[in-house]
Amino acid sequence: KLDSDIAMSFDECPPFPVTHEYMKKSVERTLRWAARGKAVHNNPNQSLFGIVQGGEFEDLREYSCKKTVEMDFDGYSIGGTSVGEDKETMYKMIDYGIKYLPKDKVNNKMCTACLYMSYILVQECKEGIYEVCKSFSNYYCASFEHDMSCTNSIFESID
Repeated sequence: KLDSDIAMSFDECPPFPVTHEYMKKSVERTLRWAARGKAVHNNPNQSLFGIVQGGEFEDLREYSCKKTVEMDFDGYSIGGTSVGEDKETMYKMIDYGIKYLPKDKVNNKMCTACLYMSYILVQECKEGIYEVCKSFSNYYCASFEHDMSCTNSIFESID
């Protein structure tokens, strides 16, 4: 039987840039999908994670975080990064979301935000590893070392 330990909620991940109006509609769509998915999730052996969206808009990241946390997922992930924005904007997007996520949920579950950031780690190579990881430094990530060992060959080939 094929199964997973963690399932991620469906989310819309718009490209960068989009208008505040479009992103607001996208966040609302992602929240509706999250609620519907949570309502039918029935695998007691699988954690369901909510994904925070909001683009580069701090108010929408805050709103998305708070509404997603209200749904009481098993864990959370920062979504919608590395979609065409510059590094500074990407780091702000991560910072905007992290401060509203509950530490007790993330600390007790594998930090899928780290897994989700694997793509960014590859994109940002050595320069971005520290920047991205420091955003999650107060979170426990059971698989981060594994992810890093898997991506080392990619970094070496880019070097």
